[in-house]
Amino acid sequence: MTKYGQNKSRIESTLLAANGQSGLKTTILRPSFTTGEGHTALGALYFDDSMADRARRGLPLVVHDDGATPWAIAHVSDVARGFVNALGNDKAYGQAYHLTSDEHTTWGGVFAALQEAAGGKSPVVSIPTDWLYEVAPRRMVGVKFIYQYGSIFDNGKAARDLGFRTTVPLVETFRRQIAWSERARTYRRADEEPLQDVLLDAFTRGQRPAPGQVHDVNPWGNEPES
Repeated sequence: MTKYGQNKSRIESTLLAANGQSGLKTTILRPSFTTGEGHTALGALYFDDSMADRARRGLPLVVHDDGATPWAIAHVSDVARGFVNALGNDKAYGQAYHLTSDEHTTWGGVFAALQEAAGGKSPVVSIPTDWLYEVAPRRMVGVKFIYQYGSIFDNGKAARDLGFRTTVPLVETFRRQIAWSERARTYRRADEEPLQDVLLDAFTRGQRPAPGQVHDVNPWGNEPES
């Protein structure tokens, strides 16, 4: 477990132990990958906002490893209802709940949904996580420590106590994000973001990208872990 995960676990334990003390009522809510309008479709994966345009134009898309890792992506409106239904809910005090998508897929399925939403058909090229992290540790910190591992959780407890269920399919989530980014003029064309072309070219040739070819940034501010 990463330091991030360890710290979250400690915080949860502290809050649950404090439930009922001095009138304090605590509930733990655990959303996983959550997105919606206001974010570009799948942009958080490699901090590459051109993913939808690549799919629309039929350009190759990089998937970490073989794309078979189980995954789920929830629309923010569904997760928000879970938060609202926990407020003032006596059943929720002293409890922890997963609030994740009921639509279970894989990363390969995620890329298929993106292509359907964008209206294109792209080849999906598998590149090992370790190689991606080696050549772009800031961009790929999420892939290395989060996205390469399965992320399917049981929402049954939240369904029982909070009436939680997800209603927005992944394809629709991506459609809404693409439409939003076009309206907000944040839609990024593939020719504005060379990251995946650089990675694909170097990996295919069995080499590393040349110095300066990869703009290795991380808007989250996370630094690579040793």
